Amino acid sequence: MKVIIIGGGPAGLAAAKALGKEPGSFEIDLYEIQPQVGGLWNYVPENKNGKPSSVNNGYVTGIYREMETNITKDIMQYNGYPFPEETEVFPTRGEVAEYLHEFSNTIENVKIHLNSEVTKAKKVDGKWQVEVHNYDSGKNRSSEYDALIVANGHFRTPFFPLVEGLDEWRREWPDSVTHAKFYDHAEPFRGKRVLVVGNSASGIDISTQLSTVASQVYVSSRKKDELLQLNNPVVVDIGVVKSYNPDRSITLEDDSTVHDIDVVMFCTGYLYDVPFLEDYQEEISLKTRSGFRNIYKGIFFIYDPSLIFIALQKQVAPMPLAEAQSVYVARVLNKRINLPSTEDMARFEREETSKFDSESQYQYLGYPRDVDYISELIQEVLELQDGLGGHEAEFWNGARRTSRSLSGPVKNKRLEVVLKHTLELREQKKEFVILRND
Repeated sequence: MKVIIIGGGPAGLAAAKALGKEPGSFEIDLYEIQPQVGGLWNYVPENKNGKPSSVNNGYVTGIYREMETNITKDIMQYNGYPFPEETEVFPTRGEVAEYLHEFSNTIENVKIHLNSEVTKAKKVDGKWQVEVHNYDSGKNRSSEYDALIVANGHFRTPFFPLVEGLDEWRREWPDSVTHAKFYDHAEPFRGKRVLVVGNSASGIDISTQLSTVASQVYVSSRKKDELLQLNNPVVVDIGVVKSYNPDRSITLEDDSTVHDIDVVMFCTGYLYDVPFLEDYQEEISLKTRSGFRNIYKGIFFIYDPSLIFIALQKQVAPMPLAEAQSVYVARVLNKRINLPSTEDMARFEREETSKFDSESQYQYLGYPRDVDYISELIQEVLELQDGLGGHEAEFWNGARRTSRSLSGPVKNKRLEVVLKHTLELREQKKEFVILRND
């Protein structure tokens, strides 16, 4: 069986590891657009200004200079492959990138093609016809596969909300509006009044970093973060922005106005984007592009299970989740696990999504749903007992479940320490740098 994996980040590497160790006759190609594996975790500052660049084939990741993880290293690692002992509890972006590079060296029986972008994939006469552009040679090539695994992440296309006056603002002052994807470090914002829209992980982190040098940081969000405000007088939560005005002011939901906004930084996440699957957009994409639909167990396209997705879910421990899904996928492709009928898969998805207010909300796992999801997949794998072996993912129970449950409180304690560090840097008129224990 010929299998293509699109993407060489945490999800694609997990898929490659599992399929490479699966017994049987597999021919596996992994294509990665960048010059190295690592996906999102590759830091490329040259591409952060939003201007065309040939560096990294023009690919921009959302990684910024002073970044550390927002979950602990023990729940961020692959099974049997821990971070180095000297790595701190919350690894830096460089340590994660190095971890992924080293992990890729353990992958066997997979051809990894770098500087290679999949531009189109379409099922023709029972085979996936795939077109790939290679940036080294400048040439295109076509190949066919029996199964196609999409592991390109969902951090490529920034999401900007539809708010009154925003389009006009962007036309009038294009350099004043940006997205977290293009943020690199705090210094360019020194002395400015910055509006940060969104207070999820990136919003909290970036607003904290900006507060070392900005004159004022306003955070627009529907849900206040008390910890952020309690410790940081520079950061003010202003609620929801109702409109962006021609005089560079903003009007809030309570009809109050904030004037003289220098920069608007959207930390509003990303749209789900698979441009190479142009012919499948209507069948798999939600209208809001905030997620995918018709995907059994969040992995298999119901109406053609040879189209497979890894790590679509949000608010998860990415490496363990991708690994659990990949181990499951390997058993399915090797016919060790049989999928239900199309009708039963569709019924399963309807029943699961009906438990939530929206289909996109269904893809937000968080604790304990992510632990339960991983455990359910691995339990089915463990029940095989066919003696054929293959790669194993860890069953999340006991200590692993406890560790995941504590990740939020542990991060909050870390944030308290970081905020104290931030205020000290501000007093010293220094921009933000990561706090390390050495």
